[in-house]
Amino acid sequence: EENGRTVVTGCKTEIEMEAYTDTSDWKAVDTGLYTFSIPPEWEATAFSDGSVSFAKSGEALGSLKRMSYDSSLPFSQFEGSPAQTLIREETLDGCKYPATKVWIRRTQSSAVAANDVFYVYKHHIYLIPENSKFAYDLFLDSPLVNQEPDEIAKSVVINTNRVQIQDMANQWGKAVQNRDGKAQYNLMSSELQKRVYEDYQNRNWVTGQSSPWVDGYTVKPGDNTAVVTYTYITSTGFAGYYLQTLSFVTENGQLTISDYTEPKQANGQSGGTVLAYLDDGKTWLSAAMLHEGMFSDMTLSIDGKTKRFPWKTYGEPAFLPEFSNADVDGDGRNELIVILCESEGTGALVE
Repeated sequence: EENGRTVVTGCKTEIEMEAYTDTSDWKAVDTGLYTFSIPPEWEATAFSDGSVSFAKSGEALGSLKRMSYDSSLPFSQFEGSPAQTLIREETLDGCKYPATKVWIRRTQSSAVAANDVFYVYKHHIYLIPENSKFAYDLFLDSPLVNQEPDEIAKSVVINTNRVQIQDMANQWGKAVQNRDGKAQYNLMSSELQKRVYEDYQNRNWVTGQSSPWVDGYTVKPGDNTAVVTYTYITSTGFAGYYLQTLSFVTENGQLTISDYTEPKQANGQSGGTVLAYLDDGKTWLSAAMLHEGMFSDMTLSIDGKTKRFPWKTYGEPAFLPEFSNADVDGDGRNELIVILCESEGTGALVE
């Protein structure tokens, strides 16, 4: 009080305004492997390899991905060639894991002049949990990005259990694709090994079958399980998506596979070939016939409700049907869009 009125006697700067970012309206994102917060107008897309891409209004902003890390080596192990670290800030405060901000100047050759070069400056934040063999690289590079990278990095939580499950499920998927029974056996718990030993030995440690064969796979990890989706192929082309569930248990400090189901079509039925699916098979499209490279006589199922359509689509794996969601009629609710490929030619598709 001074002369009957309240006055300010001092002040202290808590945070510099240029370093402040209002995150009160940011949205939370859970990819299964990571949780983090991003601005409301941003989009985050998670991929089967565990990486995440960031975009705003269709413009790519950057990514979050995992890389192998050797604590005995400098941060230049991440840079590749030709590149060099210009500035390194040892610690980004407020993160849940030790974090380092790195600015890299990358040399690139000009597409116009053969001997001309130019420099690209890139900003990375490396999150490295204690005693981890992996670093998590948050890279955001766009004029639209200001202080957002720091705040996103501070919000990142890594589900290390699911990361381990995804790694082991990927090893399993590769072994199944290669029909390598020994590699599968080495991933199993001791109890599961006892159950399958005689069968695997009788097969001479060659699993699966010659046709249809596994052409590729994706992995979706859970807390103690993972779903592996296999793409089956025959000599005549695509043969469907098949899902297999793996169960995991820790044994003597090591994660192991304790059980697995036999692969089943994405729609859980034996009839027809599943060409596309969403929501772990709750929505699917199948075809009953394959003739001269064209699938036909299709069934669409959404949450258990099915309907048949006289649709046709090209049977090559590269041109399989796609699902998309959009508000087509403007009623505020998304409709399911089914994209079919009726034919293809040099530089053109008919959808």
